This record gives sequence, C-alpha cells and structure tokens, in this order.
Amino acid sequence: MPYVIMTAQSRTPNKRDSRKNYKKVAVVETSLAPGDLPRHLAENTPGVVRIIETWDSLYVGKADGDSQYYRALDDAQELIKRLMVKDALAHKRKRIAEAHRP
Repeated sequence: MPYVIMTAQSRTPNKRDSRKNYKKVAVVETSLAPGDLPRHLAENTPGVVRIIETWDSLYVGKADGDSQYYRALDDAQELIKRLMVKDALAHKRKRIAEAHRP
C-alpha cells in the first residue's frame, strides 16, 4: 500500500495566536494509485485505508525549515521509510514461506 504525507490547515491552539499560521501533518495509508491523493484528511475519505500518525497544531514559522511544521514533515518522511521497509520485509517473508510449502 502506498503511504503519503498530507497537510492541512489547523486551528490555532490559543485565540491570541490567531494571526499565526498553524498546520497539521499526517501519514496516511491509501488504496489509490501512486501519485493520487485523497481529497480530505479523514478516515472515511475514499482511498484512505488508515491514518497512521498525525501531528496537529504545528506552527509553520519561517521557511528556513526550523519550525515545528518542518520538523514534523521530516519525521513523517522517516516514518514512511520505516513503514516501507517493514512492508518489504513482510512481503519477502511471505514469498519465502510460500516457496517452502510442500
């Protein structure tokens, strides 16, 4: 199954921070073709198998890559790498088990 990173606007944690830009980041498992994205970030959206992890109310800050939002994007990419390795190992184990059946 393909994994994708989705982002969406998020509510501000405090009303005082209403001028600041906050977003959420999610790692989503999809049943869509590679390159296609679900329309919304929700469990019941067509094409969404499951939402694996979310990071909510992340301050975007400046575009220098040193804010909560950009760190969460990096964490999401690392999570997808780990999930893909895990899936590849599971697939390999399945093939080995099938090859050893009498």
